[in-house]
Amino acid sequence: MQKKNTGIKFEKLAESIFNKLVKNPAYEKVEHNVNLKGADGERQIDLLITSESFGIKFKTVIECRDFKNKLSIAQIDGFHSKLLDVKANKGILISRKGFSTKAISKANRLGISLCTADETEDNGWQSLIDLPILIEQLSLIEFEINAQHDQNVKGKISKEAILKINNIDIVQLINEKWSKAEFNLKSKSGFQILEFPEIKEPMLTQNLEGKTVKFIKFEVIGKVQARFYRTSISKLIGTQILENITEGKNYIFIDINSLKKIDPNLFQLSKTELETNMDFAGQIRILPKVNFTMDNVKLK
Repeated sequence: MQKKNTGIKFEKLAESIFNKLVKNPAYEKVEHNVNLKGADGERQIDLLITSESFGIKFKTVIECRDFKNKLSIAQIDGFHSKLLDVKANKGILISRKGFSTKAISKANRLGISLCTADETEDNGWQSLIDLPILIEQLSLIEFEINAQHDQNVKGKISKEAILKINNIDIVQLINEKWSKAEFNLKSKSGFQILEFPEIKEPMLTQNLEGKTVKFIKFEVIGKVQARFYRTSISKLIGTQILENITEGKNYIFIDINSLKKIDPNLFQLSKTELETNMDFAGQIRILPKVNFTMDNVKLK
């Protein structure tokens, strides 16, 4: 026997999405299943977003409708009545299946925002939205150091010293910055300069005699390998989608765990195919983990 659709699952989906859209949790709060005082008693609210700006509090009321068909103008009328009842500042109506033309027209006239929401599932998933996604995988193969020091100080400089500028371990810093995706990388294979704002002048180390050496140039060049794949939202399980019909915007939140099993769900694009496939709704950048040591470093 098929379980009755209570709408709770759809409400929790909307709650999860709007929590991701909150920019400042200190001033914005998303609550599920709230009762607000109305003119004729308490009214149940699926989602309530309370926010504060310049000392003024705002109430955004969100109602979720997981119906089999598009919402009609009657649902717009009922929702508008509730907004007036609880004195809401803003109203958002979310449907899984969309809205009729008349419903959209009236919602626009009343200032009500209309959205559709969905989440990719394992079996038999169908949605109003299934968009192509570009996955970009950038791998750091190796890196080399181009270092030039002040010639006024004589004596040999060890590899260890070159890789420790201003007491900063360069190899460790590369590993950390790569894992946090802090490098400004180009979407292509080849050598790219890795920038380190943490390393400021004067750039100092010591030679084998223990004397301070100043570098006049210190450049880290990484060899990057880029691969590109094409997939779609429907193949990335756990992806949450919000289409704001009123504003003409799509919000896509992809579960990072779905990317761990990407090979069966996509195919690799050549450079030519990439240049001719520019109709992607979103782009995901993957940076495989690195764990470089001093032995991986080349000195130029």
